[in-house]
Amino acid sequence: MGVLRHIRDLANRALSPLEYELARSAALYPWQHASVMIPPYVSGTLPEGAENYLRPDNPRLRELQERYSQCAPHVTEPATWDDGHAGKVNLRYFRGSSPFVWQLIGRNLNELGFALTAYYVKSIDRLGLLQILQEDGLFGAVTYAVDRRTVSRDLLDSILEIYFLERHLAISQRRDLRILDIGAGYGRLAHRMLCALPNVESYLCTDAVAAATFLCEYYLRFRGLEPRARTVPLPDVEDVLKTVRVDIAVNIHSFSECPAAAVQWWMALLRRNEVPYLFLVPNGVARGTPVVLPDGARELSQVIADHGYRLIAIEPKFADPVVQEYGVSPSCCMLFQRA
Repeated sequence: MGVLRHIRDLANRALSPLEYELARSAALYPWQHASVMIPPYVSGTLPEGAENYLRPDNPRLRELQERYSQCAPHVTEPATWDDGHAGKVNLRYFRGSSPFVWQLIGRNLNELGFALTAYYVKSIDRLGLLQILQEDGLFGAVTYAVDRRTVSRDLLDSILEIYFLERHLAISQRRDLRILDIGAGYGRLAHRMLCALPNVESYLCTDAVAAATFLCEYYLRFRGLEPRARTVPLPDVEDVLKTVRVDIAVNIHSFSECPAAAVQWWMALLRRNEVPYLFLVPNGVARGTPVVLPDGARELSQVIADHGYRLIAIEPKFADPVVQEYGVSPSCCMLFQRA
C-alpha cells in the first residue's frame, strides 16, 4: 500500500500543473465518476402540441429571424451567442441544460450542490415562495428531489433573484410594478415573478436572439401569463418603451455575453426612457471582481456608469460563504440606480 501511495503522490505532482489529481474510486461520490452520464434534458416532458409547434421551420420563428436580421448589427452581432452556442438549444426541450440555463455544466451543478442550494433557499424563504412556486419539469428541465420537493436551477435561481430585489427595493410591497427583462431567454424569471407577486402589473421580455423571443412568446402563453407578461421582439422595443413606464430593468447572465457596443445601446435606451433601476447578475464572478466584456473592449460596470447609473448594492449570490463556495453557480447580484 505504501508503494502505491508513493506512486500516486509522484503522479499527482506531475499532473499538478495540468490541474488534475488522482483519487481512489471509493473516495468519490457516484456522480463524480466519469461513467455517470446525465442526459442534458429529460425526454417525454412535452405538453400537448409542443412537439409540432417548437420546430426550426415554424413560420413564426422564420418571421422573427428575418426581422432580427434587419436590426442594427452592433446590437445583434453575438459575442457569445453565435451559431454554435445557439445550436446547443433544443427548441422542444428548451428548459433542459443549455445556454439559457446551464444545469449540468459548470460549478457545483450536481445533486449535492442543488441540495445545499435548496436548503439555503428554504432558510431565507420568508415569503413562502417554495410553496407558491412549483417545478413540473416540463420541456426537459433537469430536476432533483430535495426535502420532498422537486427543484430545478430555474426555480432556485429565480427565488434568489426575487429575494435580492425584495431586500433592496421591497418589490412585494410596490404597487403596479413594471419590469423590463433584457435577455429574457425563454421567460423563466417572468414566469416565477408573476406567479409569486400579484402586484407586478406588467413584465416585458425582450432578447437580441430571435429563437429566444420565439420560445418566450410560446412559454408565456403556455403558462397563461398574458396579458401581464408580454414578449417584445427586438425591432419593437424602442417604440414600446415610448408608451410604457418601466420601474426596474433586469439583466440576468446576458450583458456578460454581449460586446460593449450592444451593452451601450441597451444602456442608452434605459437612460432615454428614465428607467430608475437596473438589476444585474453577471456570469460566475465573485463580489467586486471586474466583469470584462467578451470583446475585451470595456469593463461592464464602467459602461453602465457612463450612462448615468451608479452601483448602490452588490451582494454574493449566497450570503453564507460556505454556500457561496459550494452552492449552484455562485455569482453576485448588483443593483444600479439612475442618477
